[in-house]
Amino acid sequence: MVQEHLDEVWRAAIAASGDRDVAQAVTTAVLRSAPHDAARRELVRRAVLAAVRRSPAPAFAGMRDDERDAVALARIAGCPVAEVAAALGVGDAAARRLLTGGLCSVLPRRPASARRTPLPALGCGIAAS
Repeated sequence: MVQEHLDEVWRAAIAASGDRDVAQAVTTAVLRSAPHDAARRELVRRAVLAAVRRSPAPAFAGMRDDERDAVALARIAGCPVAEVAAALGVGDAAARRLLTGGLCSVLPRRPASARRTPLPALGCGIAAS
């Protein structure tokens, strides 16, 4: 029965949107439109996509739409790459690119001139010989 999955669908929607009103509307829509015997994973996937597309949580705001969908499915719904690809209608390689691009887009950027490795502190006893 679909109502058994109410809590999981709600948690997925609130995680994807960060907005209680959006999560409530998405949860209601997903559960009302689902077949009586719908699987939990399918309901959660639907809720994640609907919520993140309607009003993405701040963690997803810096991503392109397709990257946001992929990352939300993987991180919130726990979908492996093959499920992300199937849900988005793309191949596995494209899904991997979307996941990588989405995650990289939210990383803080260092200036190109910044040193990657700090110099050792004076007197630390490191010397090349």
